[in-house]
Amino acid sequence: MYSFKFTGFILGSKEWQEKDKLISVLTKEKGKIKLLAKGVRNPRSKRVGNLETGNLIRGIAFVNDKNNIPILGEIKLILQPLSKRKNLVYTTLLLYISELIDKLVVESQGEKKIFEFYKKTLFKLTKTNNIESAVRFSVELPNLLGFGISKTAKQFLEKGKIKDAQKAAERYIENISEKRITSLQLIRK
Repeated sequence: MYSFKFTGFILGSKEWQEKDKLISVLTKEKGKIKLLAKGVRNPRSKRVGNLETGNLIRGIAFVNDKNNIPILGEIKLILQPLSKRKNLVYTTLLLYISELIDKLVVESQGEKKIFEFYKKTLFKLTKTNNIESAVRFSVELPNLLGFGISKTAKQFLEKGKIKDAQKAAERYIENISEKRITSLQLIRK
């Protein structure tokens, strides 16, 4: 068994067995990783609030030779963006950029520029509910990852047609990832 330290943003989670969650984290050191958070679905768990999407945490993970999924150990909450802005638009935009990273970034793809791009966009969204920042993120992210850029989305963005740019970028990302993007359904219309 060995351990590693990390600093990262929570991208999302899904239920795992009876009381655990599988957490997706974008780290500075290792890129996107999956961690098993044991016992966080227990109603008495004190860590569940620290593992919300968008939170920046510092922690330690343990890797067992028998299990491929590292187990989340001690964590420290560094930043909790949802506590700063409590409205539906901001929450949806935060979920949107997190979902895009989770769908497009391959596990263990360690690129600091992706981490910094996510962080910069998240801080912009924290200050204002600027939908354009999230759309710009969706247009530029595939290019940063080496997939190129949707020319249609870029042209719409340059013309100030934010909704059209978002739809074109989303179609482009869905074609690349072969997965539907669901987080914007709340504010899409």
